[in-house]
Amino acid sequence: MKHVYTAGRRLSVVKTLSTVVNCAVVFVFYFIYRFLFAESAPNFVGWPLAAVFVAFAILVVFLTLKLWERYGDAIQYKVTADALLVGKGEKTKKYPWNRFAWIEMRSDTAFHFEAVFPAIFHMKEETLVINHYVGDSYGLAGEIVEHIQDHVTIPPELRRQISAMRGLR
Repeated sequence: MKHVYTAGRRLSVVKTLSTVVNCAVVFVFYFIYRFLFAESAPNFVGWPLAAVFVAFAILVVFLTLKLWERYGDAIQYKVTADALLVGKGEKTKKYPWNRFAWIEMRSDTAFHFEAVFPAIFHMKEETLVINHYVGDSYGLAGEIVEHIQDHVTIPPELRRQISAMRGLR
């Protein structure tokens, strides 16, 4: 059992991809501005314009990496004997095991921003969906199921899926 789950590889991939895309957008604008200023400000088109856009690209890379780092650091799930602690930034929310009421398997294939995990955990007054950037989300779900299986009916297809996906670690 792992007990603490944080952002995993999927977040790193998205972070790298978004950094590359943001840089590509900056350089597309460089060529647009170069074309626009070629006739009206020929002295600005060469190195001065390139230097401005390189500096801007460096700033965009720094801000993109910093943003994703802060987002990744904010994702934390901690499994304890009496509750699941979900950290979102500086706030930590406690979900006692006895509050879990039922689990719903997602039947839709629609995109959900917060998660791609196939189950929604329902408490008596709210729901919990595992963030899709968590490393080993099936390991986390397995630990949740182990703590709530005595008072919540676990769908057999969820048990099979968790078991199969945990074996792929």
